[in-house]
Amino acid sequence: MRTIRIVIACMLPALVACGGKGKGSEDAVDDETPVDTSGEDVQDDGDADGGEGVEDGTADSPEDTPADTAEEEPASTELRFANIRCLPDVGSGESVVDGQSMFCRFEVRGGSGTRATLECEDDTGSPIDCGSSSTTQIQPFGSNPLPIINGWFGTGTSGRAGTTIVVVWVADDTVDQARHRFEADVVADDGVNGPPSIEVTCAGDSDGEVGVAAGARLDCTLRFLDPDPDDLTWDYVQTSGPAPTSAPGPYSGLGRAPFDVTWRWQTATGESGTYVYTFSVDDGTSSPATFDLTVNVS
Repeated sequence: MRTIRIVIACMLPALVACGGKGKGSEDAVDDETPVDTSGEDVQDDGDADGGEGVEDGTADSPEDTPADTAEEEPASTELRFANIRCLPDVGSGESVVDGQSMFCRFEVRGGSGTRATLECEDDTGSPIDCGSSSTTQIQPFGSNPLPIINGWFGTGTSGRAGTTIVVVWVADDTVDQARHRFEADVVADDGVNGPPSIEVTCAGDSDGEVGVAAGARLDCTLRFLDPDPDDLTWDYVQTSGPAPTSAPGPYSGLGRAPFDVTWRWQTATGESGTYVYTFSVDDGTSSPATFDLTVNVS
């Protein structure tokens, strides 16, 4: 357990890192992009307040959200994809169930002052429609200053059981190109319903207890998982402790499994104490799964 005294906004979906070579690895088509893995947080920010990802036939993406940029440029000026994190974790060999959401977060790094555009290709180099009206999307659109730290990719999987989805991401700064070969195996739903689950990570702590200084902001990543392509509903209640000056949020949501949500609490000066929040997720079939988070404010 750690005490947070300085809060740094983090990217969302702290998605699981797509490390190693194999499915969804940083094994680029032209071997231009080195593997750059990280732990969680899809996270943020592109807050997934209700299951980010492209569901089949519907683009549920933040298409009007401008690209986030970092204040400091990396030492290297090589154009490359970095910090790729996907749900499910295809980079570690996980398959995607037919109809299940499939999305990734990534960064694009390069030289200071340059701009890059994103597009998609197939294995042969032919363009793939990745626009906002397509079931396969890559964002942000248009020319964006580097580094892009909140890149987003999603694709529909319905009706694609027994196939392998391959999409080559392309970043182009008009001088150089960087490529990343995304690959995911789609398997048929076995028809057996599995229960959902919740993972909660706050500032690196995932053991269900975290500390924060009074007056500071607590940022947590809620990860909702399910072995099936189920739509999940979630919410939380405070089960112990005094009433906070300002309640954490969001309070609830809906999303197609798996998905991440960034949950934040801006504590107030002087409201020291121990607070317990119980999160619940329901797939409509199994018994709801719960997770208790204890927050010690000092």
